[in-house]
This record gives sequence, C-alpha cells and structure tokens, in this order.
Amino acid sequence: MCSACILHQEYTDNRQVDDLVLSCQDCESMFLFSVEEQKHFTRKNLLNAPTRCHNCRVLRRVKRDAGSKSISALVCIGCKGLTYVPFKPNGQKPVYCVNCTYERRRIS
Repeated sequence: MCSACILHQEYTDNRQVDDLVLSCQDCESMFLFSVEEQKHFTRKNLLNAPTRCHNCRVLRRVKRDAGSKSISALVCIGCKGLTYVPFKPNGQKPVYCVNCTYERRRIS
C-alpha cells in the first residue's frame, strides 16, 4: 500500500499519526511532512503525500505561473535555514520556514 493510502486510512480510522520524513523528487533532500501538514492535506481531500519539499514546491509554482508571482529567498528567523516564499516581505513581520511555522503553531 502506498504512503498516501496509508495516510488516508490512518485518518479515516482515527489512528495516531506521526511525522513522516520524505525525499524530494527534485532536489533529493529529505523533508518533514508534519502531522499538521498531514491534517491540512486530509481536510483538503488531498490523498497523495507531497513529492517535493516546500522550497521546490514554491519554485515549481512560480515557474508554472510564468513569473506572475514574485519569489523571495530568505533566512528563517527560527532555524536560520534558507527558505523560499511566494511574496516580497515588507520587513514588518518575521518570516519562518514551514517547519518552524508548524512548530510555533504546535507550541501556542
């Protein structure tokens, strides 16, 4: 059974779900598919787990939209790692990577 089918079955069976570590098909790096992201995918009825990391998904979206969106490469305030966001920050709010964003939501 594929990981997406297992993921969907776990939610429909109300089982405990854990973070998954997946491999990006574009950059081949390992990325975290957190419980919060999995819940989001389930709420949106997305049955397949992501095949690309957050940065590659943003880059692919920008390429697909033929430059209609701006993209910014930033350093995450939380972990100091490089992240890409599909907007130009105005400097008034901190910018976090996906993992730090979900971690901050989990804590609060």
